[in-house]
Amino acid sequence: ALDSAQIGAVTNAQAAAFYARHGVKVVVMDKGRGPGGRVSSRVRGDGRVVDHGAPGFVVDRDHDEPSFVEEVDRWIDAGCCARWTARHVVVDETGAQDDGRAWHVGVPSMQAIARHLAARLAPCAEIRSGVEADRVAQSGGRKVVLDRDGRTIAEADRVVLAVPARQALALLDRATDGAWATAMVPQWAAIFEVACEGDRPWDAAVVARRDEPIERIVFESSKPGRTH
Repeated sequence: ALDSAQIGAVTNAQAAAFYARHGVKVVVMDKGRGPGGRVSSRVRGDGRVVDHGAPGFVVDRDHDEPSFVEEVDRWIDAGCCARWTARHVVVDETGAQDDGRAWHVGVPSMQAIARHLAARLAPCAEIRSGVEADRVAQSGGRKVVLDRDGRTIAEADRVVLAVPARQALALLDRATDGAWATAMVPQWAAIFEVACEGDRPWDAAVVARRDEPIERIVFESSKPGRTH
């Protein structure tokens, strides 16, 4: 019998690995074609890869949890992550200032980290891609995960959700729960190809101006392991 069903692959990979190491039988389900979600990448027609989810992440070795820093070091050793040593700035009303933080990215794409986690998890847990859960119900003391047609796609002692609050509440059929009012602000990612001649003043910018619709600008070619 299945002990744990987990919905949302990337974030859940770490939890699933922990459970599996302690003898818990685990299945991880994700509605995407493969691991990635919010760190997904797009392959262009010419073979170039562009990140259209999270552009990178910051590691603060002095203040972050040591376990997180150690995990990132393991990714670097595995070759799926690298320090993004580009010119990062924060742009506000006074101009552009050096960001000063230690940015990292997946190599050769952000999705590489998700794939690495999934591959590391595969020997000890089942991973099902392209499976969309619609509802989690209770049946005889166990949790049942159902698809849109009401068919059972997993049955387990516990279900772990690593999805946004609104999606989690919909799965649990708790649309009237107060947490449903949690504000979620949509973000759009636009990909442009531009010809840059000469030296540019920065490679990645966080826009901190008030009422500015653009939050971030990134030159993908500044990331390690990219061919542009």
